[in-house]
Amino acid sequence: MSAKPKPVDPYAQETGPFVSRALWDDLDSENPSSEAVAWARRQHEQALADPRPPLTSEELRLNLLARHEARLKRELG
Repeated sequence: MSAKPKPVDPYAQETGPFVSRALWDDLDSENPSSEAVAWARRQHEQALADPRPPLTSEELRLNLLARHEARLKRELG
């Protein structure tokens, strides 16, 4: 007995702050695919479910600066 293969979601791996050109073009088209709409819906639901308050631009700048300095320290020893 063979199981039906599950449909592949081409945007399942799109989780970072940057999206692929393919997803961007799909979302920006006249008729976005159902996969792109599902991706956007998941992103929206995750954002609403996050209990943390949004970062201010200064908090974000300090966070990125600290990460950059830590990476430099690791790389340069």
